[in-house]
Amino acid sequence: MELLNGIRFGTLITQYEMGTGTSRTSFGSGMLPARLMQCLCLLIFMPRLGADPMGCIPPQIENTHLSDSRGSVAIGSKVTYACEPGFVLVGQNTLTCISNGQWSDSEPECQAFCEKPLPHGNAQVSPEYSRRGLYYINQYAHFTCNKDFVSPSNGFYMTCMRSKNGYAHWVQESNLTCRATLCTMFEELMHGSFEGSNKIGDSVRFKCDERFLLVGSYELTCLQSGKWTGDAPTCQPFCAGQPKPQHASISKNHQHKERYAIGSSITFQCIPRYRAINAGYDFNVSCREDISRGAKWLPESTCIYAECEQNVSVENGDVIRGLARGIRFTIGYSLVIICKSNTKTNNGGSSFILKCGQNSTGFLDWENPNNDRCQNQ
Repeated sequence: MELLNGIRFGTLITQYEMGTGTSRTSFGSGMLPARLMQCLCLLIFMPRLGADPMGCIPPQIENTHLSDSRGSVAIGSKVTYACEPGFVLVGQNTLTCISNGQWSDSEPECQAFCEKPLPHGNAQVSPEYSRRGLYYINQYAHFTCNKDFVSPSNGFYMTCMRSKNGYAHWVQESNLTCRATLCTMFEELMHGSFEGSNKIGDSVRFKCDERFLLVGSYELTCLQSGKWTGDAPTCQPFCAGQPKPQHASISKNHQHKERYAIGSSITFQCIPRYRAINAGYDFNVSCREDISRGAKWLPESTCIYAECEQNVSVENGDVIRGLARGIRFTIGYSLVIICKSNTKTNNGGSSFILKCGQNSTGFLDWENPNNDRCQNQ
């Protein structure tokens, strides 16, 4: 021990037992009283991290849920850790506080992970990588191009990377992509056919059978992306030309076509003194699908005479009521017939009624419901 401005007396002692001491005297301007220095023991207790004299303090682990959130747990107690979604636990999920205030095992860890990657960029995960269920940070998977697709390196790699929010996601290491060599060839064209090549840059042309109409593009080209320039067309039945119902004319606003698609309709007007069967003077016909013919115009309507004949002649009888100039003999119109002298109806009467109605052929004619006639007595 060095003494500032002092002289040591006695034997040099390098070690002291607790409780023993020594003295020193200072010199300078004068003698100072001797001072006794005594050896004391100073104890400082530093608890171990994660330890508690009466138990254990659960370690705080990032991205976990803890089963016991208390500050400390008693010796013999257990705590269980579970990871947040998007993380997987590495290590023991359950720790036990043992007698020395320590935990029974090392702290577990929640690591971000990527699930097995999905098909990407016209490629599938290579077989040797597809058996792995989870991928950790910086682990990678190789993708192999699908059939009819190629790349300069016959595929590409994707790596499981950590994002800014701590989660993991897949990142493609390069801009390599799998490019198509062919477009998917079309299936059979109902009521039609096609010819051509499905190689990149080539085209396919379509045509329909007789009595069927091509709806869509008649030619499609295979693009660099492996996609066609459009959807495949269809062959739809059609009605050729316009129907020609009797005693009718087509609407003035109609534009003539050589082919009419299913659902097309045309409006007709009956000529003067005619009307449509079960309709008025105007009627519509539509192009509808037909199993045997592909398509046909329906209903097969026509215009019938809309008035009964003006010249009414009854044997042994005369018309006494109903005839007048300018009157139209439409359905329901009635005429009264009176028998001539010396004649009677077959029912013994002197007159009977004729009524304008529709006969079995659909045309208008004078009806005699009771089959009355004038006959000699």
